[in-house]
Amino acid sequence: MSKLITVFGATGGQGGPVAQALLRSGFRVRAVTRSTESDKAKALKDAGADVVAGSVTNAESVRAAVTGVHGVYLVTLVSPDEEQVGKAASDECKKAGVQHVVFSGLDSAKDKIGKAVHHFDSKSAVEKYLDEIGVPNTSVRFPFYFENFIDFVQYSKQSDGSYSHTLPMNGPMDAMSVADGAPIVVEVLKNPDRYIGKKVGLSAGRLTIGEYTEVISKVTGKTVKYNQVSFEQYANQPNNPFAAEMSAMYEYYSKADTPYDEKFTRSINPDTLTFQQWAKQNKEKLLKKFAA
Repeated sequence: MSKLITVFGATGGQGGPVAQALLRSGFRVRAVTRSTESDKAKALKDAGADVVAGSVTNAESVRAAVTGVHGVYLVTLVSPDEEQVGKAASDECKKAGVQHVVFSGLDSAKDKIGKAVHHFDSKSAVEKYLDEIGVPNTSVRFPFYFENFIDFVQYSKQSDGSYSHTLPMNGPMDAMSVADGAPIVVEVLKNPDRYIGKKVGLSAGRLTIGEYTEVISKVTGKTVKYNQVSFEQYANQPNNPFAAEMSAMYEYYSKADTPYDEKFTRSINPDTLTFQQWAKQNKEKLLKKFAA
């Protein structure tokens, strides 16, 4: 019988592609989601997953979700208690005797540049905790998502009809489309002897923010300019409670020896999209950013 893998956040940006990729690869999947009646949940059911209601933030549902499975794909949501949630889920995996936890982890910004980035440092703490309590694990570390250029980057229309966006860096930054990490997770779960105890960094390539912006301009036909400011200026934005943390994140990307590996990523998933390929596929979504 094929191995049963629990996927948390199975209808989310990371978990959804992972669940589908595991099913295509012959694994059985227990898909954990808050809403079992959503279109994405129904699609997983149709593909053969056992879709169950639950959340990584609820200890009882975590316990039920990891009982009797071979492996777990563990994703923690960005929140003030992310570290505690991740450690509690790790404890449940330990108690259940899970043989391989693949965790969506990150490097510690505080360790690398001396500045806290909560969602990086929380995930890093969970990585360390999994090792400390002896859970066989692999951490898969995603870089900046291409999708962030749609979901989070803000574009302001200028008086000359062009658009601009503001970020505090212009050095090369690793990034990728989140869905392209799914085949790597499958590879890791297929080969535990090769990957348990490893931290695996993913990337589709490194461009400067200016180069990412040039691609967006070329694909959309809009004149989009990049306004670079200092880390301090970005951190001190008024009415933005996340500005300081985001500034520290970009500083980490700029200054740290980041753990991302395009060569490895493409060796496992040769179909990993470049930013230009991704932008062309998502042209209509990008254009909606300029419709207002």
